[in-house]
Amino acid sequence: MSRYRVSVDIGGTFTDFVVYDEEKEYAFTGKVLSTPDDPARGVITGLTDLIGNLGQVAFLVHGTTVGLNAFLERRGARVLLVTTAGFHDVYTIARGDRKKLYALQYRKPEPLIPPRDIHTVRERVRWDGSVQEELRCEDFEPVIEKIPEAPAGASAGTFDLALPRNCQGMERIRALLVGGAECLRCAYCGTLS
Repeated sequence: MSRYRVSVDIGGTFTDFVVYDEEKEYAFTGKVLSTPDDPARGVITGLTDLIGNLGQVAFLVHGTTVGLNAFLERRGARVLLVTTAGFHDVYTIARGDRKKLYALQYRKPEPLIPPRDIHTVRERVRWDGSVQEELRCEDFEPVIEKIPEAPAGASAGTFDLALPRNCQGMERIRALLVGGAECLRCAYCGTLS
């Protein structure tokens, strides 16, 4: 019987756990040394130490400080951002993240994704999730052409499309992009939670 709900964060030094035992209605924490060569090994070791039978995990949510830090420090893979046509500059303008709205000397931080790596595709989803304009495979050709420019194994992709309730076609597009380069990893609204 599954009875544990687990939250895991992989850090540079430690992998931290918060476990909730649904049967006993009790939460407890744990910590093991991280294993940078294989982060999953640290997670498995910690879970085994804390609960023993991994088959009893009913729910697991995972975060990684290491991954976030690599992105923020620009040490990670190159990221190509694909967004809805008309929204190319929204990420770069970054009005939603201005720390001092009225500061005259404000200097905007350098974007994590350079404008040259932001691509747009035509598509439109209405407020209710119904599709007004379908995604077009040909709009992804410039993205596919850019994939080989990155060093092998150093490409990543994310779809930032307005698809809150409707991710139809995204798996087809992911397959199209990954077909362009085996080293590409893609994430989209239907796979992120």
